[in-house]
Amino acid sequence: MMWDGSDITEYLIDKKDVFSFVFNRKHYWIFHDKDKTIDELTPTSNNTVLVKRCTTSHPFIIDELKPVFNLPKTGTHRAMVGRHIHILYRLVGDGSGSIMEEMTVNNIGTITNQLFIEQMQEIYAFRELLAIARSYDASISVRKGQSHYYPISCAEAKMDPYRKEYMVIPTKALDRWFIGVTIDEVVRRMVRIRCDDDIAERVDELRAKIYDVITRIDKNEITLCSHIINRLIARVS
Repeated sequence: MMWDGSDITEYLIDKKDVFSFVFNRKHYWIFHDKDKTIDELTPTSNNTVLVKRCTTSHPFIIDELKPVFNLPKTGTHRAMVGRHIHILYRLVGDGSGSIMEEMTVNNIGTITNQLFIEQMQEIYAFRELLAIARSYDASISVRKGQSHYYPISCAEAKMDPYRKEYMVIPTKALDRWFIGVTIDEVVRRMVRIRCDDDIAERVDELRAKIYDVITRIDKNEITLCSHIINRLIARVS
């Protein structure tokens, strides 16, 4: 799977059966070939997805915009079940295929690793630019890379960039992660603006990439592009 926010409803109907189950109050689907029985199934990171209902295309747009801002994405697909849109999240495995239950940042202690701190700053800056609701440490998961742990933004049901002055980062997060640095400075760093002469060209590049993502996912939401750019310009100018 490409995990690019695309609709896989027809693929599931034509090629796969789905078995659903609940674990730790979270809903999962196991994809399996139509000739397999439930007794033959073992949930793994390769055949299982985390599933949530959603009412807009915002979660897919947000996740696909992360690479535009140099952030790792979760990886999503969407599928229609009855009248409801479902978002399918790619799961993380432990190397053997077993599913790993992710921890969120609010459940870890003091962080002194500078790279992790800068990554947290950039995730919050991204959430600020898109005005993503419920932006807390509990909205950010921790994953293990090849040599280190890193944060990844999650819990992204809705954004509201139409409100130009809307601030989503809570004071508690600012006090923890933005010591000696401003949101504006982090935004500049995240989008690779090193001096004022870079602003116009970089904003144009980002505008084009944001436009491409939104039109691919949901053309009806194209007005989001100009509002995100307005919030960006306000931070880098």
